[in-house]
Amino acid sequence: MAFTVAVMAVHGSIAAEHISEEGLREPSVCEFVRRTHVIEGARHEERSPFGCWADVTVTLKDRKRFESAATHVCGGPEHPFSETEIYEKFKAYAAPVIGAVCAEGIQVVGQQPNCSMIT
Repeated sequence: MAFTVAVMAVHGSIAAEHISEEGLREPSVCEFVRRTHVIEGARHEERSPFGCWADVTVTLKDRKRFESAATHVCGGPEHPFSETEIYEKFKAYAAPVIGAVCAEGIQVVGQQPNCSMIT
């Protein structure tokens, strides 16, 4: 969890390069992980497995605190990804490995035919 939070804080998203061998050793992310403390709260554990919740508290050096409200984690049943989000995530991870053309081809194959175009 700390690595995921660190990557999101440093980069604003998690992409294939962030979980590669080089990405796992990135100094700015490693430093953020070192400063991250994950505390599993009983109130979220009680909701599992029926929901995946999270909240975040950030404490600065001057002890100023910022707290988020509890929210559903993206991609779970309470806050599912749209088809577009799933496809974009697939492309982002697949294209560096199999190439953009192949990743795009897999998406096209997965589409349902538009029967209204058949005469």
